[in-house]
Amino acid sequence: MSKDWDYAKLSKKASKAGGPEKFVDSVFNEGKEFEKKEMTPKIIGGGIALLGVGYGLSKFAELIKKKIAKKRKEEEIKIKEHYVEEYKNLQEENDEEMLGDNSDRIEKED
Repeated sequence: MSKDWDYAKLSKKASKAGGPEKFVDSVFNEGKEFEKKEMTPKIIGGGIALLGVGYGLSKFAELIKKKIAKKRKEEEIKIKEHYVEEYKNLQEENDEEMLGDNSDRIEKED
């Protein structure tokens, strides 16, 4: 029964590896190799995904900036058109007042 104990199995593996230190080193190195094989593609894939997300966000921000600039320009045009219309209305009112004043003078002279 002592041959089936976990500790007994571990001791046999350690002695085959050349001692406990070499056994621990070999387990550690196997873990590193496994990590390299398993994690490298995931890290590269994650990096590529992050680059894609970053590129997409930059394009989205650029689009939003363009829309904001277009909206501001449209608002500026509306404001300018409003001021032009107000100016025209004031000019017309002013012209009407001036003509009305002259017509009174013309009537008085007759």
